[in-house]
Parts: sequence; C-alpha cells; structure tokens
Amino acid sequence: MKHLSKRQGFFSLWAFFILPILNIGPAWAAEELLTENTSWPNDSWQLEYEYDDFSEKIHHAKLTYAPQDFATQKAFLIRCQPFYTNFSTAFLEEKNNLMENGKLHNDSSKYAKHGFIYDQKQDLKVKVAGRSFSEDVSVGGQIRALSNWFPLADSFKAANKDKVSVSWHTSMVFQEIPSFTSTKNTDLSRELFKAFKTAIENSTPMHFQLDMPNGIQQKYSLDVQRLKNFAPPEVLDFCLLSRTLRDD
Repeated sequence: MKHLSKRQGFFSLWAFFILPILNIGPAWAAEELLTENTSWPNDSWQLEYEYDDFSEKIHHAKLTYAPQDFATQKAFLIRCQPFYTNFSTAFLEEKNNLMENGKLHNDSSKYAKHGFIYDQKQDLKVKVAGRSFSEDVSVGGQIRALSNWFPLADSFKAANKDKVSVSWHTSMVFQEIPSFTSTKNTDLSRELFKAFKTAIENSTPMHFQLDMPNGIQQKYSLDVQRLKNFAPPEVLDFCLLSRTLRDD
C-alpha cells in the first residue's frame, strides 16, 4: 500500500496574545494521504483526511474511488465533515442518451450557461443484504469537466470530449449540526445512511439501480468489503458508523 504522510504544525497566535500568562505549546494538525495501490487513479481508492495530532480526533475526510475505465464504470466520492457526510456517484454518458424528444430536461436551466445542461429527478433503487428501497434523486449532467474528483489523461479527455459527466449525491446530516440551521435529512439520506451502516457492519456490497431517460438503467455496485479493507476504522467511524442522524 502506498502511504504518504505530511504534518503541519502551527502556533496559536490567538492564545499567545489573549492568554499570555499561560505556557501555551504548539497545536498540531496531521494530514494523511493514502492510496490503495500504485495504479491510482485507475481502479483504486484514495483517502485524504486531517486529524488532531494529540487527540487523534478527525476533522474531515474524503474517500474517492477512481474506476479502471471511467468511460464505462462508476466513480464514488464520500466526503465527511463534522456535521454531515456526502455520498456521490459519477459516470459518463452520451448526450443523446439523456435527450428526450430532442431536448435535455433541465430543472436548473439558469445554470445551463455555466455548463450544467441536465437536471432531472430519477428513481434510484438501493439493495443491501436482501433489503431494498427506492427514492427519487436529482441527477445532474455537466460539460465543464469530465471529472473534478481525480486526474484524467489528455488522451482520455480527447476520446470522451463529447460525453456528459453525470452525477447524483445526497447529504447525511448529523445531530452535531447547530439546531438553528435549516439543513435537514431527506427520505433518501435517511435510507442510505441505514443501508451504509448495514453494508459496512455486514461486509456486504451495495447495489444501485438508477433510472435514466429513454428507458436506460444504470446498474452498479459498491464493493464495501474492499472499502473496509482500505479505509482505517476510525475514518469509517467518523464518516458513518459512530454518527447519528439529525432527527427533526
């Protein structure tokens, strides 16, 4: 396993000026960058996270899976913050496959001039350990970049320049978020949170089926056992396992 680490220390000037009578030592933050194997960004996970060097409390983390062939396979992103965890899936699609009656549906048409050309509610079905659920999810398509999650070779960009980068995401909001905020969970985020916990605790894959225009169905799976083998347990705890959803 490739393991790169960098640590940065900084002295708290605020504490120095406000509390001069105390003997204040340096506060340290540690950053870790881990790659599952040397083939990144092809068929590999990558983890970036920051934590307190003394308490080892994690501040934030990002898990990215880059497939072997992004032209035909799905990418995954799990972005973890103190108040929420975002889960996203991305893939490439032919523009014609998104068009119905010669047009692209776009619920966010005001952003079309910025390259966001497709936005439509679609049905998403998730199955884990014999249990499944279906919820609507907003699926977006943009032509600004094929991927902002990992680097792509110039030859790949040239070969796929006419494709649309399609993605969907949901935010699982935790009880630590300040009560005055309006950010809340959706039916999808609640169900997906339960599904993730079940999959991780039972080391079982998550199966997805996403309906798309023209009767196309995108079917794919997340290898949760592989994710568990790569990600440190404390990261999975911070992202999902030790968390409780906001319940209002």
